[in-house]
Parts: sequence; C-alpha cells; structure tokens
Amino acid sequence: MGNMSNLAKSRGARVLVTGSTGSVGSAVTNEILKAGLKVRAIVRNLEKGEYLSDVVGERYGPDAFEIVHAENFADRQVLEKAMMGCAGVVHMATDTSLGTSPELVITPTVDLARAVLEAAANTPTVRRVFFTSSAATLPRLHEPVHITSSSWASEDVVRMAWSSSSPPPDQDQDVSSSTTEHDSTIMKSLLVYTASKIQAERACWAFMSEGDPKHFVLNTVVPMTCLGAFVHPRLVSSMNGMLLGTCATSTSRTWGCCTFAALVLDDVRGERVVAMGEVFGFEDVLDVMRRIDPERDLPGTESSSSSPMVEGAAATIERGRYRELLARMGKGEPMGLEGSIRRAVATSSS
Repeated sequence: MGNMSNLAKSRGARVLVTGSTGSVGSAVTNEILKAGLKVRAIVRNLEKGEYLSDVVGERYGPDAFEIVHAENFADRQVLEKAMMGCAGVVHMATDTSLGTSPELVITPTVDLARAVLEAAANTPTVRRVFFTSSAATLPRLHEPVHITSSSWASEDVVRMAWSSSSPPPDQDQDVSSSTTEHDSTIMKSLLVYTASKIQAERACWAFMSEGDPKHFVLNTVVPMTCLGAFVHPRLVSSMNGMLLGTCATSTSRTWGCCTFAALVLDDVRGERVVAMGEVFGFEDVLDVMRRIDPERDLPGTESSSSSPMVEGAAATIERGRYRELLARMGKGEPMGLEGSIRRAVATSSS
C-alpha cells in the first residue's frame, strides 16, 4: 500500500466506530478488522451489536472486536471513556429516520459530530478521525455542474430545511391535494436529512479550523448510495432498508476500502474525498431486480416516475482521488450496479 500512517503500521491498534451496526458501518468495520486493526463499537442497539460481534468474532477472533453499549453516546464523557486507548475514530452514526423536524434531526446530528471531535481532542492517543458525509451535501446530479471535493449543495437547502413552511410541490405534476401533501412531507424530510449532513460536516471542518488540534487529523468521505454484500442479513439500514421492500441490497466493499484509506494513509490529511461510482436511478435498480427475479412483484415504471432519483444526470464527477485510493488499497474500479445488487441478494438470507 505504501505511505501508511503510524496507526496502520501498529497492527492491533484500536479504532472506535460509531454506526457500526448499519449495513455501511458493518462493511467498514469488516475492512478495518481485515487489515489487522481492532474495533471498539459504541452502539445504541445491543442486539444488532451482538449480531455483528458474532460474525466478526468468527472471522477475526474474539479479541478483535468489542462493544460499548450506550443509550446516549452524544454525551462527551461517554465518548471519551469509549475512546480511551484508541488510535483512530470512525464516525458514521447519523439520523436516518427521515423526520421532518430540524430541531429533532439536524441539531442532534450536529451536536454528535461536534461531541466526537471534542472527545478526540481530549484523547491524546487518537491520531485519525474519519467522518462519513453524504452525496446529499453535493449539488444535485441533474444540474450541469462539475462535482469536486470543494462542491456543496445550494445554501437554499439548509434554509428550506429550517423553514416552517412546506416545500412547494412539483409544478409539472398534476396530482391531488393529498398526493401533493404527501410529496411535500417527503421533500421536507429529504431537505432536513440533507441539511443535517451539510451542517454536521461543516461543523467538523469548523472545529478543526478553530480548535486546531495538533495530535489528530480529520478526513471526510462523501459517498453516494452504497450497494453490495451484507456483512450480516440483519444489519440493514439507510437506502438498503428502503430497497428491501422489493429486493435486498447493501454496502459495497469499495466503500469500506475508501474509508480505511482515509483512516490510515499518511498523505491523506484534511481531505474531503468524493466517493462516487456508477450513477443510477430507481428505474435502473428495478430493471436489475426484474432480471434477478422476473416473478417478483415490483413497482412499474409509472410508480417510480415521480421519484427524485430518476432525473437524468447532467453533472460530471471528479473521481480521480477516489480511484487512486482504491488502487492503493489493492482494489480496482467500484463494482457496477448489477453486480452489487446480485451480491446483496446472495447475502440477504440468514
């Protein structure tokens, strides 16, 4: 791999992971363990934590993985205790409830991100902190822009998320008032989620700029929807859970590898890496699912025509750094959509 940080060179060093019981988080946890590091996972749901512990314990031994159960790990003292002796921190936990209240979604998400960094600043053993951002923080793909690591969504997103009024319905659609109200609720929830990721990531960068901690560096990775094989069929979350109504899907190993690269490569310092592979829409997913299981009852094209995922992509994406990091971790191009979904289906059963 080359140019590895001291964290990576110290086989057996421990990494604190939040959000490890999600489908993305479990894949990242698996990659960290595979590299010979140890993981301490702070979890709210102990049952999910035990599912993950069973799987990784069989793969890497009982001493490689440990669980810290905490109902509220936004408490800095709880985080500092969990962080003791850790060389790295991977923060992936976030609110994916799609709630419409900015006070209940955005504020706790930002507070948790800040608490993680404050705890890291008070833990001298920490050398690396990694934050999982989201493609929601970037300009929309249907806009004719070139997306780079310095690209951000419009400031209007945050303003509308905090607005007390409902987002305006799509003027091109001829829909009933009940449908319009439903669509407005969905749009509001997406705005609130997007704003939570924007404000949380910006809070991280602001903390590093203002606090200027000397003993650790921060990297963030901005992923698109992550699809691929499950680490455990009961560790499903985020987009994967939404798609389970039609067919199973989960996170790709390439995302875990990119996260690991941002955690351990010595020259990746203070970076925001855009980790986006193949661009696809909801109908593309359905096409793959129909090929996998032609007998399955799936939504028709008319059912998904109003989905915001279906818009044609006009943006171009700078993927150079992402591809470089994957190559340095021994991975090639990200697996395509169909291969990722097929792997998910194959690993979705208990």
